[in-house]
Amino acid sequence: MTEPASDSARALRELVALLQVERLARGASARDELAFLVVNDARRAVAFDQAALMIEGLGGTLVVNALTGVSRHAPDSPRVQNLNRLINRCLGALPAEEPGLVGREACADAADDWDALAPANPLWVPLVAPAGTRIGGLWLTRDTPWRQAELMQLGFLSHAIAHAWEALAPRGIAPREWLERLRARRYLPRIALAVLLVLLFPVRQSAVAPAEIAARNPQLMSPPVEGVVESIAVQPNDAVRKGQLLFSLDPRLIRNRHEVAQKSLEVARADFARASQKAFSDPASKSELTVLKAVAEQRQAEVQYTAELLERIQVRAPADGVVAFSDASDWLGRPVRVGEKIMILADPQEVELVVWLPVDEAIALEPGAPIEAFLTTDPTRTFHATLRLASYTAEKSQEQVLSYRIRATFDEGTDPLPRIGLQATAKVYGERVTLFYYVFRRPIAVARRWLGL
Repeated sequence: MTEPASDSARALRELVALLQVERLARGASARDELAFLVVNDARRAVAFDQAALMIEGLGGTLVVNALTGVSRHAPDSPRVQNLNRLINRCLGALPAEEPGLVGREACADAADDWDALAPANPLWVPLVAPAGTRIGGLWLTRDTPWRQAELMQLGFLSHAIAHAWEALAPRGIAPREWLERLRARRYLPRIALAVLLVLLFPVRQSAVAPAEIAARNPQLMSPPVEGVVESIAVQPNDAVRKGQLLFSLDPRLIRNRHEVAQKSLEVARADFARASQKAFSDPASKSELTVLKAVAEQRQAEVQYTAELLERIQVRAPADGVVAFSDASDWLGRPVRVGEKIMILADPQEVELVVWLPVDEAIALEPGAPIEAFLTTDPTRTFHATLRLASYTAEKSQEQVLSYRIRATFDEGTDPLPRIGLQATAKVYGERVTLFYYVFRRPIAVARRWLGL
């Protein structure tokens, strides 16, 4: 009589625990609370070591929503990733309606993930909504085998969990219900017509691109001879006057050449004088006078050339303006070549807007198109400009982005003009197109690029 009484008491305790868990599940106020209860408190009714709540996500794949013993799991942890792969690879072999054991043979495609997890007596409890749609499932493991009574209890509990999960869904009308209401009220054709009319509305095509303020007709300040930069007499963005010293080259090499040329000239003149005196007594030496005179003239030309080089190593401003370059310390002691840009001299009243329009953002542009610019230093002010020139071929910008270079002239009355070198964001306007083309231009271009249509 003792054993039947103990079995009855045990069954009663299990029933009470099962009903308590069901009451807690139906009383949950949010899905996160329900998920935590399922993987932790459900062991009051049916004992297990580890539990994972798997919920169906986008594309029909199951992902871990909650784990036993943690309030929030890490989605990128190896355990979670292995479990996601294992369940989704074994999805076709898992029980669809009632709880059932999962064997390693049924998951042959996920043998690596199975060995990494090494589950003990794995059990899959499917969660199916009252409407028949799959919500997900419970993955349970423990060291001891499962009893048939426990499988029945989990089957009962899974219905309560699925019902509670659906009841806690975000409130709102489903898109399908919206369409049914619209169709029933005959509003759908009117809305479709209104959308069509809106998509046919003409708008001006535009594109946003980085820009900068540049000199319109800058003068390149480069060394007239090869040498080494000795000094920079100005600072970046300094205003200079005509004839003011900008930079100078190291004169030692040219000065040495000048001194050698002078010595050679003295020697050539002495040889010519000696031959001239000798010609009075030796008529045969008169033939050397022409050669010695040519040598002396050559040495004289070398002296004059090196003297001019000594004067040209000091580069001066050819006109009034503002000098623009990076930093004086970048050039000191640096060897330079003829024509190499060291700085530019620009008139602060002759500036233009240079826009770098990326190839992916390119639109059809014509000279005279309006452009709006917003300086990074003064974003509240809008500068208006007119497109003057757009390059036919793309080139890399300073950000190494393949772009078209656009030059624009500021409209008359722009005062004060922005300073050379400032960065800006420009909005370039193109021709008028329909709103449909304006919105779907880039998706259509991407689709044609991938599909080749």
